Order: sequence, then C-alpha cells, then structure tokens
Amino acid sequence: MSTISLSATWGAPLLLTVWVLWWLNVVSSLATCLFVPWMVIYRHKPGLNTITAALILPIVATVVCAASGGLVALHLPDAGNAQLTIIVSYILWGLGEYFCAIIICLYFHRLTMHSLPPRDFIVSVFLPIGALGNGGFGIINLGLASLKTFPKTGLLAENIGGEGSSLVAGRVLYVIGVLVGLCCWGFGMVLLSFALISIFTTKRFPFNMGWWGFTFPMGVLATCTGLLAQQLDSIFFRIMTMLLSIAVIILWFIVSIKTVLLARRDLVAESFPEYPLWKKEFQPE
Repeated sequence: MSTISLSATWGAPLLLTVWVLWWLNVVSSLATCLFVPWMVIYRHKPGLNTITAALILPIVATVVCAASGGLVALHLPDAGNAQLTIIVSYILWGLGEYFCAIIICLYFHRLTMHSLPPRDFIVSVFLPIGALGNGGFGIINLGLASLKTFPKTGLLAENIGGEGSSLVAGRVLYVIGVLVGLCCWGFGMVLLSFALISIFTTKRFPFNMGWWGFTFPMGVLATCTGLLAQQLDSIFFRIMTMLLSIAVIILWFIVSIKTVLLARRDLVAESFPEYPLWKKEFQPE
C-alpha cells in the first residue's frame, strides 16, 4: 500500500513493478496454500486434539494476495491489466476464504471435543479473525476495483444487455462486496468475542513469539472496519475502527517491547511455543 501511494510521484514504472511483484505473490501464495496443508496431512498426520488455528496461516496467504490485488487493480493505468488482476483476485479470494471456512469448522469441532488449546498456544484463538477481517477488506476492494474497471473494458456487456451493462455489473459486484464484507465483519466480531473470552478464561499465560498472533488478526479487522465506515458513512463503524486501531497499536508496542527484551537476553528461539517440540525432534540421542 505504501508503494502504491508513491506511484503518484514515481508514475507508471513503479506501478508496473508492483504488478509484477503481485504476480510473484500469486504464485507463492498458491504454493503455500496447497503444499503446506498437504504436508500436514501426509507427513505430520495430526490428531484432532493437536490441531490449532495456526493451520489457517498458510491458507490465508491467498486471501491476503486477493486483497492486495484489489488495491493494485484500483491503481493500474491499463484497464485490461486491472481486469485480469480483479478476476484472478476473485479466484484467490474464493479459494482462500472457503478453505479457511473449512479449517474454522474443524477447529471449532476440536474446541468442542478437547476444550481450549494449551496455555502456550492460547493466542492462536485470534488467528481465525484474520481470515474474516482480511476477507472482508479484500472483497470490498475488489468491488471498488470492479466498479471502476468493468465500464472501461466492457466485461459482461454482451451477456447482460449491451451498452452500459458493464457499469451495472460493476455496481452489482460492489454492492455484493459491501454485503459480504459486512457478513465477514459480523462473523469476525463473533470470533473476536470467543477469543477474548478464551483469553480471560485462561487468565495467565507466558509470553512467547506466538503473541505476534494478536497483531495481524486485529489489524486486518480494523482495516475492514475502516473500509466499511468509509463505504457506509457510518459513525458506528468509525468508532469501532478507532477502538480496534488503538487496541492494535497497544498490542504491537507490548509485543515489540517484550520481544526486544528477549532478544537482549538471546532467548528469542526458546520463546517460540513450538520450541520444546523442536528440541525433542532435533536433539541428538
């Protein structure tokens, strides 16, 4: 996003560079989304009681890529390139969001059967929020990009009624984007409520690198809320954006300070929640 904002100064070459990098992101996110879950199934074979929401992380990469694709498409000077970016982004969004929905269902089943994760992994309860927050942010941006691009390219014009129909198609996708974004936000708030209750129920849990799992889910939920506030011109969503943004800033400072203190004592590796498992697996007999 910061690179796109610089395009006003650097012009089309910078936007073209961003577009090329986005395509590299498409390839890497697809590889991560498909390969890592397969390796978990084929090699690790986890039981239901050992599954955490961290399984969402390789999958949500495609949702993040789709959201950034919407932003890139909004600023590309060539409408044909923008249209291609939008179509690919919708595919990535559907792949990632529905795959995440499957994992969330599996994770909720795990919670009902085996209760909350261990204290070291309790922050993972926030991770499903990221899929919903970024999904809502992404689908709204794709609607905005469709509204801007499709009237220029004439996409779907012949199929739904000739001249002017592409504008209608863009408007429909925009309205659907806002509607789906609202649904994602609503479900995200439910997951946030469950996560907060889980944290308060656990009460005390040690600091580890897993605490960084607070920042991304809360951050993308804040961006989704802010975009909804802008599109709906809603005071409620503006207030929620402010509250979530303040929470993200406070969490980021807390986790950053604790991480720096661990780094000064050279204890960063030991602070990963998976460290005991790594040590057991790689320690020579």
